[in-house]
Amino acid sequence: MEIKKSDLILEDFNVLNFSFRTDNGFEGIPDFHNYIVDMDYKILMNKEKIGEFINILAMNINTQKLRLPGYSFSILSSGKFLIKNFDSHPEDEKTNFIFRSSLPMMIANCRAFLSNVTAFGKFGKYSLPSVDITHFLNNYKPEESKIKIVEKSKPVKLKKTKTN
Repeated sequence: MEIKKSDLILEDFNVLNFSFRTDNGFEGIPDFHNYIVDMDYKILMNKEKIGEFINILAMNINTQKLRLPGYSFSILSSGKFLIKNFDSHPEDEKTNFIFRSSLPMMIANCRAFLSNVTAFGKFGKYSLPSVDITHFLNNYKPEESKIKIVEKSKPVKLKKTKTN
């Protein structure tokens, strides 16, 4: 069956910041399933281009004070999204695109990144566990987000000087 293409388009995905530690003193196989995964995100709507938004996703994996043996990661990523035909979609569909579709796409890209980074690591490939998006969104409080956004500054106009 031929697929119907979604009007939600991931235009770009970037890892903005990444840190990775390996517990070189540990011998054995770490229990990746017991790693604590802490996730935070923020949506930034583009006020100039209707239907465009940026999803910023931060994850800390096994970074608590009492880390388990193996790997620990911190990853900050961004995804630029566009909803084609934005005005033609009902509000609930727009909300689903923004929250219920873009977030899993971001998580999938982070999962692939982490898998690739660890593919040849000491403890083998790490696969980020599946995330219960419904539970996350039902319990997430945007006002408690620790992601800080710095507004872009306007370019400084330089005065032209006369040359001889």
